[in-house]
Amino acid sequence: MIEPNPAHGRYTLRPAAESDRLFVVTLWRDSLGSYAVPLFGKWYEEISEKSFTANQPSNLKIIMVRGEMAGVLCLRMEGDKLYLGDLELLPAYRNRGLGTRLLQDINAYADAKGLVVELQVLVTNPARSLYERLGFRPIHLKMQRTPDG
Repeated sequence: MIEPNPAHGRYTLRPAAESDRLFVVTLWRDSLGSYAVPLFGKWYEEISEKSFTANQPSNLKIIMVRGEMAGVLCLRMEGDKLYLGDLELLPAYRNRGLGTRLLQDINAYADAKGLVVELQVLVTNPARSLYERLGFRPIHLKMQRTPDG
């Protein structure tokens, strides 16, 4: 199991269970929809459902703060890299340092293991500035053209 060690006690991680499906899929839609819809024209619910099934339970974690669900983290090994597939927080937990703390813990874990950390972020997502502040740099730009130009 790959996960950072939150020794500071600000959060805990637990494996996502089937009973968490609605929470996770709704959080993805509510968090990412406002960034994805302008780019792709709609939200693809079926992609969220497939992603939950593919990553649960080994890679998908529920972020807990004081016994309450605060968000979701998807972290997995891809070859010799640690891939951060997702980090989403409920609105009440955003802009309070929790995302920064999680990323710092992930980076510390990766540093200790000698792993590169990779992630993807939509260009319209304001979390991009957080990633850049914590040392993430773009290595390539994926571009797309839709049929409507």
